[in-house]
Formats: sequence, C-alpha cells, structure tokens
Amino acid sequence: LCEGENDPLTIETVRDASGKEVDAPPFKRAYAGVGIPADSGGMHSVLIGTNGKVYIAGNNSKGQLCLGDDKIPYVNYFHEVAGMPGKVHAAAVGGEFTLILTEDGKVWGCGTNEVGQIGQGDDVDYSNRPRRIKELENIDELSTGLSFAIFLNKVKGRVWGTGSN
Repeated sequence: LCEGENDPLTIETVRDASGKEVDAPPFKRAYAGVGIPADSGGMHSVLIGTNGKVYIAGNNSKGQLCLGDDKIPYVNYFHEVAGMPGKVHAAAVGGEFTLILTEDGKVWGCGTNEVGQIGQGDDVDYSNRPRRIKELENIDELSTGLSFAIFLNKVKGRVWGTGSN
C-alpha cells in the first residue's frame, strides 16, 4: 500500500474473492491497523464496501487477513474476504487479528487466538479463515485493543470481552 512518507493514495482496485483484480467499490468504513512503534510492519487494514463486502490488506503473520493461506506473509493490495455469510456492517483491527461484524449481529474473527482474541477457546491458536464467535448474538458494536476485544449489545445494554482483558 504505502511505505515511508507518501502523498494520499486512492484505492482504485481490489481483488475479488476469486483473486481477480476489479474496480474498487465505493467504501463506507475504513479501519487502520494497530502495532507497536518498534514493529509497525505487523499492521493491517480493513475496508468495508457499500456492497457489504469486506476487504483486507497488510501483514498476515497469524492469518489475520482471512486468506485461508498461512504461506502468504504480507499482502499489499486489498482483497475480498471470501465466504462471509451476509453483508458486513463493521470491523475491528487488533494486533494480529481481525473481527468482522455482519449486519445480522454475528461476529467473525481470524488471526491469532493465543490469548482468546477471536473467541475460539483454548484449543485454537489461530485461524486463517473467518470463524464465528458462537456465543455472541445481536452485537451492535465492537472494538479492539492490541490483544483483546469488546462487544456491545445496545438493546440489552450488555458488553462482552475476549482476549487479554
């Protein structure tokens, strides 16, 4: 994407779920990656199109780009996350993990789960494909820190947390 000091860059193309380069849709949301100053190369970013599809680029060290492939360490273009069931409403970018909120209030995660960041229990170290957090329903908002996440259900006024919280 961008390295060093840059003028603003317009994202004009993306890769669809099949890997084909296509014109970028209009985007409605953008999320920047997190990292620590000594390791900013570990960041990634997420865009959500008005078409309800989610696109991710950046570091893939723990499968956080939801590519389904562990052998691709970095992607410098936005690719569509394949296999999302329904339209995406929001996302959150943590340290080596990504969370995706669909319009039906379900949450999906990919990337590291070393301390439970993507809500998959103790038996899953990471996932390179989106995995649903089955315990979460009717979520309205989500947010991440470096190695944790919180989820809000506005109707019930309830908040849940995952990871190193």
